[in-house]
Amino acid sequence: NPAGYLITAEGFVYLRGLLTTGVIPNPLFTLPAGYRPANTENLVTAPTTAAVPAWIQVTGAGSVIPQSGTSASGVSLDGIVFKAAQ
Repeated sequence: NPAGYLITAEGFVYLRGLLTTGVIPNPLFTLPAGYRPANTENLVTAPTTAAVPAWIQVTGAGSVIPQSGTSASGVSLDGIVFKAAQ
């Protein structure tokens, strides 16, 4: 799946998809207002192509930024959930 996001009626944001391009630590995309956390969230995810742990940072400004791993390629966003600012 391509990278994407959705928000529930309760205000939880779910990220999904596989990152196939990008350079660590450049933002991959920016979430729109209403989908952003109140504070920066550091969220662990599983790499799909290496045994190196990966984590994604989602800033209060909405930037989704890979922070570790060998590259942004092959990092899954599936399973990343956080509460949007109210």
